[in-house]
Amino acid sequence: CGRIDVDQINLVHPKISKDICGELQIKCMSERVVETLDTNIELKEILMSMNSLGNTQNMMKSKEFLDTLRTLSPRSQIARVEKIQDFNICEVESIQTRFLVLNDTGRPVADVTNRRFKGGPVC
Repeated sequence: CGRIDVDQINLVHPKISKDICGELQIKCMSERVVETLDTNIELKEILMSMNSLGNTQNMMKSKEFLDTLRTLSPRSQIARVEKIQDFNICEVESIQTRFLVLNDTGRPVADVTNRRFKGGPVC
């Protein structure tokens, strides 16, 4: 009923402990399913006030924001945090995302987006 089609994913019963899942090498759904921008949808840019745009860009480039991201990010992703300073921001009419299951090497192996769900991302 949600944005992820759980009929396409093997789930463990909620009463199975995390310790048992660890012993069986069953990863949490949050480690295997990622939400990503659907690149098949054309984004329609809309005008954003220069004041709001400038504030957002300044905030994303601030030392405090970058330090917070570094603290929250896994060490393997720190290089990606540094790249955020190069981002250009624009406002779009809407976005569409999809949910992908990753294999052990981090490659997507299945799209588990619930296409019947009529809601969308909050963004």
